[in-house]
Amino acid sequence: MTCMGTQFQVANKCGAKKVQLIKVLRKRKNRAELCMKARVSVIEIESKSPIKKGSKHIALISTLRASSSRKNGSVIRFCNNTVVIMDENGKKMQGTRIVKPIADEIRAQFPEIASKAVQGVF
Repeated sequence: MTCMGTQFQVANKCGAKKVQLIKVLRKRKNRAELCMKARVSVIEIESKSPIKKGSKHIALISTLRASSSRKNGSVIRFCNNTVVIMDENGKKMQGTRIVKPIADEIRAQFPEIASKAVQGVF
């Protein structure tokens, strides 16, 4: 689980590089887990990006460094924290493709996002 203020790398090609977690959506506690939507603020951007530094977006958490357990009893942990930036409604992905690995749980809940992953789903 991850708390507010955690920095994430952006997994999709939308123009942002790093974001910071502001608020977890639809949850009483402010702890984020895999496949949860959260509000993030952009910290670092690529050059000539349509996204501005300091802007706020909705993001889907795709990987976490903290270990999380699956329903079959296995435990999964990734090397870094990554998110996928979504549009204003939180329905579609902003950008064209995902260049970093994403968790297998996203394939079940968000198949349209998992289909755009380049390196596959882990």
